[in-house]
Amino acid sequence: MLNGHDVICFASQAWGSHWCTPQQTASRLAQGVRVLDVEPPRSPLWRGRRAPTQSNERAGPPREVQLNLWVLTMPAVFAPMALYRHMPWLRRWNNRLMGRYVRAASDELALIDPVAWIYLITYQGAPILKDAPLSVYDCIDEWAGGTEDPSLQRFFAGLDERLCRESDVLFAGSRLLAEARRELNTCQRLVPQGVDLAHFLPPRPGTPRPEDLAALPRPVLGLVGVLNRERVDVPLLC
Repeated sequence: MLNGHDVICFASQAWGSHWCTPQQTASRLAQGVRVLDVEPPRSPLWRGRRAPTQSNERAGPPREVQLNLWVLTMPAVFAPMALYRHMPWLRRWNNRLMGRYVRAASDELALIDPVAWIYLITYQGAPILKDAPLSVYDCIDEWAGGTEDPSLQRFFAGLDERLCRESDVLFAGSRLLAEARRELNTCQRLVPQGVDLAHFLPPRPGTPRPEDLAALPRPVLGLVGVLNRERVDVPLLC
């Protein structure tokens, strides 16, 4: 699928955010092709309302984070995403502006006929996606399930459906996601979540326990992941 093509990943979170599928995929793709990872756009208000998924990096040219992999942090000049569902023209304006920055970065790196690999659904309909030789929607979450606001649920569901239909290839991160989109794209592949097993192997004999864990009483329950307040009942756990 990627023979002769580089890749532009339109990530749903900053490179320095918690490590999950977008970073893992970009890192793996960079073992065979050159990859530009585009962080989500930021508004001028981002410093006061910075979300965990937003970048804290300065805007500038693509920065190389590993061999064949660059990250683009765009200037904080975009309209807030919170206004998208009320003012559709703002999303279209943002997507055109985003396209200018991404094309400039792609030209600077001399990427070859790059494939668009999409995680952030608000890019749906962006001209730069339509111009790509191939577009891949990597659906790793049920966006509409992350809010209790019915209006926002409908907005996210609409973007997701259109992006599924418009993309050349659809990857679904679970059987439930795949089944819900079965009729939306004929070129769909189920790609279940996984881990790098080497990271979770038992420590070598004699490896000391980290200082911040050594004093904890046993047993110790570990979690590798994210405690998302929209999905975890923290008071219940406490």
